[in-house]
Amino acid sequence: MQLTDADFEELIRSIWSIFAQPELEAASHDALAEHASEMMITAVVHVTGEEDGSVVVECPSRMASRLAGALFGLEADELADDEVHDALGEVANMLGGNVKGLFPSGSQLSLPTVVEGREFKLDLPGTQVALCQTYVSDGLAIRFSLMDRPSDA
Repeated sequence: MQLTDADFEELIRSIWSIFAQPELEAASHDALAEHASEMMITAVVHVTGEEDGSVVVECPSRMASRLAGALFGLEADELADDEVHDALGEVANMLGGNVKGLFPSGSQLSLPTVVEGREFKLDLPGTQVALCQTYVSDGLAIRFSLMDRPSDA
């Protein structure tokens, strides 16, 4: 799989435009740490086949609520937790689907896994970060990562 930072950014921005959210501004990876005391939500999808990889999307729950509001046409206070989780899972799924197209034929995309909490660490054994981009939109950070599993892992 060959995906450049520019390709990854283009995929992210094309998905982001669907949600009609304020523009994404590139940010340092530390931008997400500024929300460390908040509830965080992480969504992951896995691509499996001849090559394996994972797409990870991380943001504060307030950002996920904004995305859910745009997706479901509701105000933040009208959303159930499941809708917020589904929205971030859908972002990961959309990005994962686009990335899957770059994997060898026959690759499969998992259903999203979504985790919410404070001070947790997601570990994907045997993977390494291939690409990682962090953005800020209207004061809230969101990070998109592509993890790959080396063939010898």
